[in-house]
Amino acid sequence: MENDAKVQHALWILEALESMRSKKLICDFEIKVDGQVFSVHRAVLMACSMYFKAMFSSHMRESRRGYVEMKHLGVDGVDACIQYMYTGEISINSDNVASVIEASHFMQIDALTDICRHYLRQHLNAKNCLMTLKIFKIYGNESDVNAAEKCIVDELETVISSELFPEISAQDLTDYLKASRTNSVIHWKAITSWLTEDDDEKVEFFTAALHSILKMKGIPSDLLISAVWFHPQVEKNDDSKVAVLFTLAKQAKNHDMDISVENAFILQGILRDRPRSNFGVLRRCVTKVLAKKFDEILEMQQFYDMNVENLCDVLEYHNLRCADETYKWEAILKWVKHEELRVEYLHILMHCIDFDEIPISYLHQNMRGESVVTKSPECLQILYDALYAKSAPRESAIITMDSQSGSLHRLDLTGENEHNELPVAVAVSGAKVISVGRKLHILCDNVLYRFSGKAKWKRLASLSRTYDFNQIVAVNSDIFIFDNTNMACFEFEAGKWNEKLPGCGYGNGFCAAGTEDAIYVCGGGYGCQKATRFDLKSSKWTDVAPMREKRALAAACYFRDKLYVMGGYEILIESTKWRHKKSVEMYDLSSRAWTAIAHMKKTRCNFTAAVCGDVLYAVGGAAGGNESLKDSVESFDSETSQWKIVAELPRPEGEITSCVCDAPSFSVKLDDQYI
Repeated sequence: MENDAKVQHALWILEALESMRSKKLICDFEIKVDGQVFSVHRAVLMACSMYFKAMFSSHMRESRRGYVEMKHLGVDGVDACIQYMYTGEISINSDNVASVIEASHFMQIDALTDICRHYLRQHLNAKNCLMTLKIFKIYGNESDVNAAEKCIVDELETVISSELFPEISAQDLTDYLKASRTNSVIHWKAITSWLTEDDDEKVEFFTAALHSILKMKGIPSDLLISAVWFHPQVEKNDDSKVAVLFTLAKQAKNHDMDISVENAFILQGILRDRPRSNFGVLRRCVTKVLAKKFDEILEMQQFYDMNVENLCDVLEYHNLRCADETYKWEAILKWVKHEELRVEYLHILMHCIDFDEIPISYLHQNMRGESVVTKSPECLQILYDALYAKSAPRESAIITMDSQSGSLHRLDLTGENEHNELPVAVAVSGAKVISVGRKLHILCDNVLYRFSGKAKWKRLASLSRTYDFNQIVAVNSDIFIFDNTNMACFEFEAGKWNEKLPGCGYGNGFCAAGTEDAIYVCGGGYGCQKATRFDLKSSKWTDVAPMREKRALAAACYFRDKLYVMGGYEILIESTKWRHKKSVEMYDLSSRAWTAIAHMKKTRCNFTAAVCGDVLYAVGGAAGGNESLKDSVESFDSETSQWKIVAELPRPEGEITSCVCDAPSFSVKLDDQYI
């Protein structure tokens, strides 16, 4: 009760004093602010404000003359402070808190200053944190400042749009960017929002900040091309331009580059004035984007603005999204006819066409009568060469590859049997050859290439993993590669690998061959009789009848509706010695039984087999590890059921693979442009 009485008494005194002030009774001092006069009592001011206590107790000039002028304070802030001193009450809001805390701090009314600080802390958000920080740096403590700066860092993306953002210092911006968990896009927006063109110090900071942003992970390629490259400060600085290009090149090299068609054209234009030897990885990335959107770019003006070199790059891209070669030809015509002087480039662009894929009727009816072709001797010669190649009889050849040296050889099967080396500009361990549709393919370093018929290799697609102790076979128009646990199928219609098929379950040393509807795997390890069939429709492996003999590193081939397995070796358990084989056995797909047939002339191991011209060939594997021996090829005469040696081979350095295709009549090489 006694405490309640004291509280009531205090409130009564405050109310009385406020009433006296409002009626200007016994007021003995004045506070003048911006033309407005507040009549007050010295005793109240002295009791509540250390500022006025010092003024009145030391008889300062203001005390003697009876008033003080507060020119630097606002009317609202001073009025609120007076109200608080007389009533102990205050109404703080976002509109008056800045003026109130300024006035209370000046008058040294610490309790009111604390109330303002508490209000600012409670209402701190992305929209007011910069202003609050300014207030806290003057009137707050370290904790207040840290709270405001934490809000800036946490809400940086929103804070960037504040009118006060360009006013922060370069050091503060650096600290905020370092502390922020935002991405490179927000960092870029921050420095560009902060930058003012007429501030040399900011321009210098911008260059340093840009290089820091370029080192960040995940900066979008589209942002670099469409925004960063065209920023006025970047356009003025060659070093910044080069830094942007190097960042893009690094992204392209790491396969992190993802750009729109529009930005691909922009980047193509940027690179056009730079030597082709520079930023090759960027040029290939641009080519890839445009090639994969070929249908789309034909409807864009930028397609017609391309130069002939860039267009050739796109047309020769290995995965060009183009219906067929005739569609490519029609696109070339559109580009050529867009400007009259472009006719001189037509013969260059015609070299980008695979004429093997164009029907001879189209060559006669559509290309032969085209006016831009008939006016150019070079174009006519290219067309006549294509027509001749279409009508001339095709020669078949067995192509072999040494997996260790990477060397290609051609075994001609017309006239005298000869084995001629085809130089190839790659020597990769494990490379293998395969034929689909009479076209030569190579699987090299997990990348499938096709011989384009223009003395170049065209890259088709990459595998995502390495297949150990693998076999590669062609079935119908697809290519399969498989090992113990995994299998992949390259589907030519889709233009990509399907790597979700099951492996064969064999370790190493097995042989394989494809039939019309299945793949057969036989032998392996140190010699076993096991045989397994993979059904293409069900994608399942099932065991078939075991072979008559144990075999490893044998060769298998599908010939005249039968599966032939020949040669190889086995380890004799009693002596642990290797026994190389020349025996051959045949599996009848109808009766599902194995039959022994005539032996080969030579024991063969780690070799290959192929069918060409309705003749079965065993290729290589006869050297038996003796460096002094030459290798050989022998054929099986199905009429006499006998084998005979038909050609000699150089001794291979590693595993040999072979396929049958249209015989290349010139040297072939892997071109860096397609690797």
